[in-house]
Amino acid sequence: MARSLVVLLMLVCWLQVRAGESLSVPLPMLQPSPTLVPITREEKGRIYSDFKKKLAEEERVFESQEKAKRRDLVKMQGSRRKAWRESERQARRVFFEAHASGPERRQYVQEFVKRKKEFDSQERKEWVEFRQKQSEERKAFRLDRQERTRRVNESLDQNLKPEL
Repeated sequence: MARSLVVLLMLVCWLQVRAGESLSVPLPMLQPSPTLVPITREEKGRIYSDFKKKLAEEERVFESQEKAKRRDLVKMQGSRRKAWRESERQARRVFFEAHASGPERRQYVQEFVKRKKEFDSQERKEWVEFRQKQSEERKAFRLDRQERTRRVNESLDQNLKPEL
């Protein structure tokens, strides 16, 4: 039996050489299919524990990035509000110096109140948009985590090492 196997292997090699000569392209060697190496229960636990630690670290980073974005928005709005107030104060001083009394001052103050309301509403809109964007990002982050967890669990159920 061993002898016939050797003869068969020699015949296969000879056919590959002949086929390679006629095609002038070498034929690829057949690779044996990888055998499924079952992982132990301890390995499964270690892999799953490492995966959960990685998810927790990603969540911590995500949360800190959200906080940083909020802080940046607060700083940006604060500096913008400060600049707006200063420019309004300067404009009011110039206007009041030119108009010592009368209905023009009343008109100016009413317009100022409208500008202030518009400025405040713009800031509120900015916060609403910011919160919606963060909510969408948080939802996408959670869906990605759920999908990755599902794939890892499926791989571990099939005794395969998952790609983390």
